[in-house]
Formats: sequence, C-alpha cells, structure tokens
Amino acid sequence: MYQDINFKLQDLYQSKWDSLVRGRSGLMERKMDYTRPLLIKLKDEQAYSQADKRVMILGQETNGWAELGAGSAFTPENTMNKYVEFFGDGRSVKWRSPFWNESKRFIRLIEKRFPQNKVAYTYNNVVKIGKSSGIGFPGEIVYKSEMDNFNVLKMEIEILKPDLLLFFSGTSYDVRIRQKLGEYIAEPIKSFSENELCRLKFANDLPFAVRTFHPKAMYIKKLDKLHYFNSIIDAAF
Repeated sequence: MYQDINFKLQDLYQSKWDSLVRGRSGLMERKMDYTRPLLIKLKDEQAYSQADKRVMILGQETNGWAELGAGSAFTPENTMNKYVEFFGDGRSVKWRSPFWNESKRFIRLIEKRFPQNKVAYTYNNVVKIGKSSGIGFPGEIVYKSEMDNFNVLKMEIEILKPDLLLFFSGTSYDVRIRQKLGEYIAEPIKSFSENELCRLKFANDLPFAVRTFHPKAMYIKKLDKLHYFNSIIDAAF
C-alpha cells in the first residue's frame, strides 16, 4: 500500500543510522566539511503511488543541505522532514538554479506529452553526503565514509520503484554510479554520442536509466535542452 513507502524509507535509514553516526564522529575528528545525508520523504504517498509515470532525477551531490547547526536534531525522521520542507512534490521548489529550472522543465514536458497521465518525481543525488559549504564533490574521505556506512541509493530505488532514472551527472560521476548501482553498458540514444546522452543498461534489475550533462553544463555549452529532453522522453516512454 502507498502508506508504506515513507515507512520503508525511514526503516532503511534507521537501519544504517548508528553506522552513519559512527562515521560522522570520525569525520568530526578530522574536521571534515560535510552535511546531513539527503534522505527522501514523499509529501503525498498516495499521489506518488497512483502516478502513471514516476521519475527520479539525480544530481551529483548537495551543496549545503539542512546544515547541522547547534540544537539541530540529527535523526532520520527530522532529516526526512527537511526533504519535504525543501522539495515538497517538486513543483514549488523556490530555489532557482540550472538544476531546478531544468528538472521542472523536464517534468512539465512529460505532462505536456502525456496529458492523460499523472506524473510524480523525486529528487536524489548520486553522492548522498555533500559539503556543508561551497560546491563540488565532498572529497574521498567523506565519500568513503558514506560508502562504508550509508550506501542506500540502490535500496531507495527499490522502495520508490521509479519508471525512469535520469542522471543529470555528466560522465565524471560514472564511476560513482557504478560503485552505487553496479556495472552497466552505456548505449547512446538516437544520434547523440555516449558522452552526451545515453541509456545506462545495468546488469541487475533497475529501472530504465539515462545519463546526460548536468544542466549547468548544458547552459555553458548552450545546448538545445528541449532536443535532449524530448529524446529522453521518446526513449523512456
């Protein structure tokens, strides 16, 4: 039943929490720069469960996320609630950036192409623990702590059962995707090159997956985003 999704996510996170806290203590001793893990919670489980098309859009990592300030509760429930406060159902994210602008544009395109379908999406990242300040990969020590103590991405996908995984991560995160989800064959879509737009055909049972540039890179390269997005929709649906 749809009511079980958030329960299953919280149960997953809780099962890893003691290990995460131990790893966090080690990072604190090293004075490493990192923030909370990105935990998912659905604002409306029923709407998500009943959607005709479910999409998980994955970026690279968070750049600041529900920072661990004084008196800030560090529990799975509190951290999941931060996700709902920030993301909601994805339609009203106030943050304006290439990632959010294009994520919402992509979802609107699906809705326009399939007006009779209900569409739901979740936001996630390949790397679940990012920097508490600044941008970019948090560093190998923080990433190793995540892999050792809180490697949950594949299980999140199994619980949420999206129809499409869209990696806005570029080629530089391919090694992280393989470490998290297993080996895959990259198959170019239409006339695009493998580096531009490709399907990731995993050896294990994962949803239809596509990898392309991060939206910021699309802006820098002045790419035809609608051409990319419509090609993804054609391939996935």
